[in-house]
Parts: sequence; C-alpha cells; structure tokens
Amino acid sequence: MKLAIIADFHGNYQGLEAILSDIESEKPDQVICAGDMICPYPDSLKVWETLKELNIPMIRGNQENYVLSCLPPNISALVSSAVRFKPVRNTAKMFSPTDLSEMAALPLNIEIEGPNGEDVLVCHASPFNTQRSISDEVGEEMAEDLMKVSAKLIIAAHYHKQWRGEWEDKTLALVGSGGLPLQGKGDRVQYAILEHMNGRWNLTHKELLYDHRDAIKTIIDSDFLSAARPISWMMFDELVTQTSLLFPFLMEYCPNPLPDDADENTWEKLVVGNLKELGRWETVRQYI
Repeated sequence: MKLAIIADFHGNYQGLEAILSDIESEKPDQVICAGDMICPYPDSLKVWETLKELNIPMIRGNQENYVLSCLPPNISALVSSAVRFKPVRNTAKMFSPTDLSEMAALPLNIEIEGPNGEDVLVCHASPFNTQRSISDEVGEEMAEDLMKVSAKLIIAAHYHKQWRGEWEDKTLALVGSGGLPLQGKGDRVQYAILEHMNGRWNLTHKELLYDHRDAIKTIIDSDFLSAARPISWMMFDELVTQTSLLFPFLMEYCPNPLPDDADENTWEKLVVGNLKELGRWETVRQYI
C-alpha cells in the first residue's frame, strides 16, 4: 500500500503542479491533502478546484478556518475587520457559497485503514486541532487527544517543515509544505510518500524543484499586493525568500500587545520598518 501526503499549498498552484507531476511517477494508491490548500496567494481557487477535480480527499486546516470565519454563519469580528487579516478576506472573495459550504464540511482528520491493522491518521496540525502541532511539546491536552487515536502513525503538516518524532507508542511526522516550505530554498517544494513494505510503514520525505519564478510572477500580475496590503507585502517576500518572516514580525517585532483595531497606516509603518531592517524593502517596494 502506498500513499502520497501533500499539504500547505496556500494558493501556490505552481507548487501543486510540480508535486502532482512527481506523484504520477510514484503511482500511489491514494493521495490525501492535509489542509491549508488555500490562502493567501492568488491561485487559491485554482488549487482548490484542481484538488476537487482530481477527487483528492482534503482536510480542513487553519487557513480554511480563517476564510470561513470571514463570512456568516462563522463570522469572526477580528478576522472580518482587522487589517492583518486583509489577505484572508481577499481570498474569501474568490469562493462561491457552494465552495464555502464544501470547505466547512471538510473533516479535521482522515484515518486510513492499513495492512494488518496498521492504520494511519492524517490531520493538519494535530488530531482535533488545526493550530497546535504534533511537533510541539506534548502537554496534557495534546496527550489526551493523541490517546484518543488508535492509529500508531500520525501524519500532519502545518509547520512547513519535514520532521519525524516518537511519542509513547506512536510515530509522528510532518510532511513539509507544497507551496511555502520556509527552509530558505526558494525553488523547492515538499511532500511525503508513505509505503507499507516488509510489514511496516516507511516514510520518505520528498523535496522537488518547481517553477518559483512563475509563482512570483503570478503574485505580481494579480491584485494581491494592492488589495491585501500591507501584510501581503511580507507574505509575498516569504514566498520569494522561502524564509519565515510573518511569524517573527508578529511575535517579536510588533509592539505587544498591538490593538486589534490598529489602522492600516500603523501596520504599513511596521511592515515597511521590519522589511527595511531585514534589507528587503527595496526589493519588495518595486512591485507595490
């Protein structure tokens, strides 16, 4: 039995295209997408429609939840109004009511029946939670959730890295990102092959070259940088450099706490200041 686990495209269609091409040569029995198919990049709808057309089972990740919380009946006052969530609102506009209904119905986990009872559970971050990663320290709450899972192998994504660990009698793994690996290799994307051989599951982390230049061009040619500003400028540079910029910016650079109702001028000054400090502003500003 052979499975391909893909995840975290974030609307990067060129990354999906490269991985699907490689999957053709792998010839797995099943492909599963472990969430964050969409948001923030401008090909989010194209990624969503492609996965649907190929009948690839999808799991709901935190980005799908963000998009759903822009609109009734799941509307969040923060996501629907705060400046830092403008890229999410920009993505939400791409989807029809039918798309959003299907998105809301996606499961948080998919369990695959494996040979000899060796089942596999696929989730986005951890079982029953789209934000807390299985690669984090296992606290009491996560331990309780892991104990609820009968499968001995749990595969997830979310942190945009390839990783493997053990907890109690379970093997835990992250498959990396198909659109935004954040490992400093701008022209690479990642996924994983899981194959049952010689009585056990074998996990192979894969890293592929993809058309990074075309992914950048897609963003530049769209309205992403003008419609979703100013957070989109940093998100754009994350894809260009494939390094984590947004999380350190929010957690370390921004004043803590920064009011949720801070206006766009405040956010713009912070984003530009951070990009200047990183030596990236002159590169980014030419496309705005």
